[in-house]
Amino acid sequence: MSDLLIAAGPAQAAATIQTEALELLEWPRLAEQVAGFADTALGRRRCRQLPLADSLAESRRLLAETTELLALDGLAEGGLHFQGVADLSAIVPLCAKGGVALADDLLAVATTLAAARRLRRQIDDPQLRPVTTALVAELRTLPELEQRLP
Repeated sequence: MSDLLIAAGPAQAAATIQTEALELLEWPRLAEQVAGFADTALGRRRCRQLPLADSLAESRRLLAETTELLALDGLAEGGLHFQGVADLSAIVPLCAKGGVALADDLLAVATTLAAARRLRRQIDDPQLRPVTTALVAELRTLPELEQRLP
């Protein structure tokens, strides 16, 4: 097999090795387990597609994110939840092109903005959660838009 990897070239060899490593780690099974904890359909879909970190530094950053959010989940009354978050992947491009959104779509945007604002308030604490606070630093919740929606 190593002769095949050498003949295929470095990029192909790296991809083959990573694929084999993911199979040995049962990565798809692990991703499916993680997806079971997601609150939204989009979250479950993203969890199933989780890539393996490219470097040790990225692994450590992801572990820090997980650690901070687990601690916050234990502190927040009722835990950290994504209730109200909708998948806007079809609505936003439609509206960006000047299309017309249905009332249900506008309600999904409004509830998602409200949920984003709530989650940002829960997460935002640079002293306790520097890694995850950085993740939400650029998050804009657009309260003026939310007020104009149904």
